[in-house]
Amino acid sequence: MKKYLKFFVVPVIACVSFYACGGDDDNDDPEPEKTEYRVKSVKFIRNYEDMNEANAEWDLWTYTYGADGKLTGMTYGGEDWTDTYTLTYTSGKITLARTGSDYSKTLDVDAKGNVIKAANMDKVGEDITFTYNSDGFMTRIFKVANGSSEEKCEFTIINGNVTSFYKYKNDIQRFKNFVYASGENTGNIYQAVNDSFFWGEWEGLLYAGIFGAPSKNLSTSVSWSDTPETVTNMSFEFETDGRVKRMKRTDNVKWFEYYDYTYEEITK
Repeated sequence: MKKYLKFFVVPVIACVSFYACGGDDDNDDPEPEKTEYRVKSVKFIRNYEDMNEANAEWDLWTYTYGADGKLTGMTYGGEDWTDTYTLTYTSGKITLARTGSDYSKTLDVDAKGNVIKAANMDKVGEDITFTYNSDGFMTRIFKVANGSSEEKCEFTIINGNVTSFYKYKNDIQRFKNFVYASGENTGNIYQAVNDSFFWGEWEGLLYAGIFGAPSKNLSTSVSWSDTPETVTNMSFEFETDGRVKRMKRTDNVKWFEYYDYTYEEITK
């Protein structure tokens, strides 16, 4: 398959008991306390040969935040390697740099903190631009090179969920369609945008909230328009408060993809 800042903060209502000190007016009871979380790490585990997790490959992204809540660092690695990235901010821009190398990318952001242009994102001389709707969802992705612009993906958003996007395979337009359950996406994980055009460090950066909003609900199945009979179902393991701990995509026979999430409490 197949990455200022608005951070996807998860409000979780803590279970707190309040006792009346007197009087009959219950309307004066204090509001329940809330604990807020943000994503601390995402681990992508996959095996396309069998169902043995011990034989799986994996990638891991971990995040460091500054006192102002902005993402300041990210590590991205596998079993025997790790790259470290830093993010610095100036007016309307983010600079993404990899420690120990000359890798450096300049990202232009809009007033909401969403990336609207990644200069030389994949190749020198090729910029990638992004558009968003008024609700903060990514709507289109373009590749800009040699003075021309080519659309790479377009997303359909209905009722706060990315229900499909299209991309091309061998010059054939293919739609990837997502079905959603009623359960709320409490942990604000990504299930659609990361399947479109994001990989490596870019997929990891999705969870910093700089490429638009995640879907409101959890997607439970997905299929491609050219093979509609092949449906991949998704299941979840949850934290006690409803945040997703593990997302599973598998045919339950030969292959699987798991995403494991950890969170950290935001101290105030």
